[in-house]
Amino acid sequence: MPTPGADRLGVGNHIVTRDLLALADVLLNPGDDLTLAALLRSPLFDVSEEDLLVLAQGRHGTLFEEMRNCVLPSVAEAYQRLSAWRGRLDFERPYEFYADVLYAGGGLKRFHARLGSEVDDVIGEFLALALGHEQSDLPSLLGFVTEMRARKADIKRELGDAGTGVRVMTIHGAKGLEAPVVILADAASKPQGTQTQRALYFAGQDAPTFLCLAAKKSQHTEETMPFFDAEQASQMDEYWRKLYVGMTRAEDELHIAGIARERTKLEETWYGAVDEALDEETSTLDLAPGLEARVFPKDLPPDAYRVEPETAAPVDVTAPVAPLELSRAIKIVTPSRAGADADPYDAHLEATGDAELARRAGIALHALLQHLPGVPEADGESVAAAALVSLFPEHPERHAEMAVTALKLINDPALGEIFGPDSRAEVAVSALAKHDNEEVLIAGRIDRLVITEEAVRIIDFKSDANPPAAAEAIPPHYAAQLAHYRAVLRRIHPDKPVSAALLWTATGQLMPVPEAMMDGAMGAVLPLLAARGNTVLRFQRRPRICFRRGT
Repeated sequence: MPTPGADRLGVGNHIVTRDLLALADVLLNPGDDLTLAALLRSPLFDVSEEDLLVLAQGRHGTLFEEMRNCVLPSVAEAYQRLSAWRGRLDFERPYEFYADVLYAGGGLKRFHARLGSEVDDVIGEFLALALGHEQSDLPSLLGFVTEMRARKADIKRELGDAGTGVRVMTIHGAKGLEAPVVILADAASKPQGTQTQRALYFAGQDAPTFLCLAAKKSQHTEETMPFFDAEQASQMDEYWRKLYVGMTRAEDELHIAGIARERTKLEETWYGAVDEALDEETSTLDLAPGLEARVFPKDLPPDAYRVEPETAAPVDVTAPVAPLELSRAIKIVTPSRAGADADPYDAHLEATGDAELARRAGIALHALLQHLPGVPEADGESVAAAALVSLFPEHPERHAEMAVTALKLINDPALGEIFGPDSRAEVAVSALAKHDNEEVLIAGRIDRLVITEEAVRIIDFKSDANPPAAAEAIPPHYAAQLAHYRAVLRRIHPDKPVSAALLWTATGQLMPVPEAMMDGAMGAVLPLLAARGNTVLRFQRRPRICFRRGT
């Protein structure tokens, strides 16, 4: 399975950095046999284990000296490249040297072949640090190597649009993202003391405030113990908040797994909490001999998630093979951006000029409107407050206002059908269509969809600070967005009328979009919808939760 890698990469400890630093070590000190042997096995030279053994056994001098007369092709090529780089050390600075190794010398291609494209971020940061070192008073390769070994540099990567594959992420890095299958792989452990304890406390909320220095619990006094207890409670609150974030990332399946350590109380971990809460609602699923999992909900058919191997029909190897059709990329039309390069979250804070803050506020409000309708009304306020801590942590002063807005909309009797049992939240849609005789793919997500026996209603939430007073003033790109959704739903439900409306969250007004306006917008953006199949409507289902524990 391809993977875009992890969301956080340590530059200093990455294998690519180690190989590049080892290259400098060998060039500066070719008598270091151990480092040279490791370097020859790296992607930069890719000398086989067998060739290295032949080279190293029975040598009379250093490994580098032995390479001079070695007839093995891989070793001879490595010696030639190392000798050429050694001859240029006195004339080039670190950035120039490594840029030559990676590009002119083919090092980047070799790293790609062994480690994949994930190395691009690390190499980019490595070269940036080398260029920064050249601004120092005495730049040198030895000085750069020494500086790199003393440096701790991390790269935080955005994996939200990283394509298909397995994304390895921290809980914090996964905020705002979703995936069909989410695995909490280390749910049977708790943060260790070295991760949660700190030595310096700012003690006292009121004046006078003082500093408390205590590296261990045993070093606290009776007067300072409350500060230690408060810090531990805060750490545990954050631990359980992360469980909420992790569980709500799953669209279809949530797998909870982990290795139980001897001293860990399982009931105090994420695994134990979910296990206890769902104990009577789960069924057992045999995965392999000696390995089983419990699955929620338990009323699933026994083989609902089993994939049986298909028996392939005999293949006539003598039959001529038709030439393969050349693949081509299909253009994707995103309804939320149809007709204008507008951000789908033209949000409540647009007047302040802080576009990123507006976008995050819009996402948080959308999340509340997605999940709160399934929460008992009596618990809505507390659940919204807890959710906003993770959804919009940068501005806690706005949490109360956002929670009131969401709950007011959900509990408004005039909007009862929109948030009622016949409605669905965050419905992904896709359909093949034609535009200018070119096949395109319409792919988007409907905020709220209501399907009854009589009709289909599409509702899109908009958080504009100043919504239009009348439907005739609806921005054209909003009409184009809903026109695309309507076209897809008409193909899925040809026997039902399909209407669309905008819900302005700032005022609570539900504004139907005129049919003529959508017809005009659709005609300008996508004249002809394809008359064949391949239309998908994917509902946001209650995710299956599968948890298992190793021993």
